[in-house]
Amino acid sequence: MGSIIKKVFTYLLLPAAIVGLTYLLVQSIMEPVKFNKHKDYRTEIAVQRLKDIRDLQVAFKNVNARYASTIDSLIQFYNEGKMDLTLQVGSKDDSLAMAHTDQIKKKFRGLKPAQLNEKLYELYLAGEQNLVFEVKSQIPVKDTLFNDRPNFIVDVTGSNHLMQNMKDRISIQVGLSGYSFKIQADNAMRSSGWMSVERVFTTSELQKRYSDVEISVFTPKCTLLPAQFHNPSVARATLADVAYLSESDLVDSVDVPEFGAVMIYSNSIGETLSKVVSETTLRTDGSKARPLPELYFMLRQIHSLDEYNKILASYMDGYLYLVIAQGKSLLLCNSYQAPDFTSAEYFIFLALKKLQLNPEVTTICFRTPLTEEQEMSLYRYFKSVESL
Repeated sequence: MGSIIKKVFTYLLLPAAIVGLTYLLVQSIMEPVKFNKHKDYRTEIAVQRLKDIRDLQVAFKNVNARYASTIDSLIQFYNEGKMDLTLQVGSKDDSLAMAHTDQIKKKFRGLKPAQLNEKLYELYLAGEQNLVFEVKSQIPVKDTLFNDRPNFIVDVTGSNHLMQNMKDRISIQVGLSGYSFKIQADNAMRSSGWMSVERVFTTSELQKRYSDVEISVFTPKCTLLPAQFHNPSVARATLADVAYLSESDLVDSVDVPEFGAVMIYSNSIGETLSKVVSETTLRTDGSKARPLPELYFMLRQIHSLDEYNKILASYMDGYLYLVIAQGKSLLLCNSYQAPDFTSAEYFIFLALKKLQLNPEVTTICFRTPLTEEQEMSLYRYFKSVESL
């Protein structure tokens, strides 16, 4: 009888006790880990809410010359307010361009300021490059702040709006030599690195559905102009003035409300691959994302950079894509043919010199991957180098 009890204890009760103790031990270890993970997540929500309120307060002060006294004022400002945006053409530090512009202004001194700016822009489109002028417009605050975060609302509880924007999303960049993607899900970001064209049909991440899908095409065939000067009937001719177009190149346009502008573009470069991606990588509701130029997404993202002098770049397939802004003013949006990264650096520094910006006190951000050698080369001149 004693041997039977001993066997029951040895083969049944003892293993069960060991499993139970092991479970309790693991739970005691994991409990603080789970708590810290949840605490970090809640902290991130609170920090993001404070950042949103800060950005709204800064925008409110820029418009009203004072800070908002209540949260309700901020909510009303976000939902109904408008902001002044300035599109700067040329640099005021360019004395020759300023002198030339003054001569033209004297020639048309009878025009009102708005008409004069329109005349200057007509001359600029006609090929007159040595000009300095501003085009001002008003756009809703909603179209400027947080527009890269779908379904954003001003949430004073501190959690709802961030939870909405933590949904899974994928950003895909498409070029001649291949593609890359970044996936945001479960409060984390994952990057694929650059992948060759033939892998597009076997990449499982491109066969799924996401809350939000962005497809960026590396095409230098695009130009930006103030919305009030955009005429769809001459869009092709406008683009042909700045980029070579073949007869088969399709021309389209997209609004850039952050700067009160319109981008005219052709996605003929990388068009086949971008179409394949847009057909297979769908939103949750089954809708397709519209492939748009890399420069378009750079313009959408430039406002999210923290510094006053904002420099955002991409380098792919022998072209540098560069956007520079100062505060809310767009200073430059252009692409440059650069067969190697040294040439790309040359164009970056040429733009900074013309705009009188000091790289030693400036951070440059890249949307495309940088090699260690490229990053170290930039660090020799810039205060900081960041990959987004």
